[in-house]
Amino acid sequence: MSDTRVALVVGLLTAQLLVSGALFVLLVPVAFETLGTGEAGFGGLLGALGVGGLVGAATALALVGRRLSTALAVAIVLWGAPIALLALFDTHAAALVLVGVIGFANTVGDVAGFTLLQRAVPEEVLARVFAILESLFYGATALGAILAPLAIAGLGLRGALVATGLLLPALVALSWRHVRSIDAGAWRLRLPWGRWRL
Repeated sequence: MSDTRVALVVGLLTAQLLVSGALFVLLVPVAFETLGTGEAGFGGLLGALGVGGLVGAATALALVGRRLSTALAVAIVLWGAPIALLALFDTHAAALVLVGVIGFANTVGDVAGFTLLQRAVPEEVLARVFAILESLFYGATALGAILAPLAIAGLGLRGALVATGLLLPALVALSWRHVRSIDAGAWRLRLPWGRWRL
């Protein structure tokens, strides 16, 4: 995988963490104002995120032998789109399902993205690359949390949800031609029952 493709994977994962930071801020007014469920409702949304993550973990097993770049792109889209849809649905059940989808996408995206990076980066510098990544991720998460209240102040809660949610699908759409090529040169693992693309 070329440096450009590595940069694209890192960029998509960092953008996801930016949106993640904003999401945890946005979910508070969603629970208290839109849904009117208060602290219990906020806790329920976080629980739905966890349940979705567990489903995503089981689903990630099916990624063996499939194009990880496609899985990453779909996961990034599914990370953002439900946030935008939260602006349209004001029932607790709908919010639980949408946040659950985000949890699902989070796990699948992490598996696909980190596997692509581990495949691409030389082993001797892998630890340093992941150290830099962690710094980027923490910075992006903090920035998202800072920007979310500003978005609410400027756009209102529903506008902030839509703007935040559409960011990731827009990035995937703009970079789709390059995203499709991330798997180029992917190595194959020989197993007793055949060859699988990882």
